[in-house]
Amino acid sequence: MPADDASGSGADAVTSAPAGGLEVVTRRTITATSVGRDGMTLDEIAGFLRRAMLAGIDPDTPVRVRATRKGVVVSMTVDGVATHG
Repeated sequence: MPADDASGSGADAVTSAPAGGLEVVTRRTITATSVGRDGMTLDEIAGFLRRAMLAGIDPDTPVRVRATRKGVVVSMTVDGVATHG
């Protein structure tokens, strides 16, 4: 899946609160962009979804899609709280 871009930001998981009450929440951004002019393939979209789910992003999180005027999907991005790494 050569169309997958680099993903993630920060640590890999939500850290449980220490005795002092500090809680660290990790937000992740997963992005995939088409390499070809024809748009993203089913395999590229499936890879994007696998990476987002493995990052622990809630399955109910909305996905942002960039498309051409003809409806060809050029890129997909999801941004959410990671529940595990």
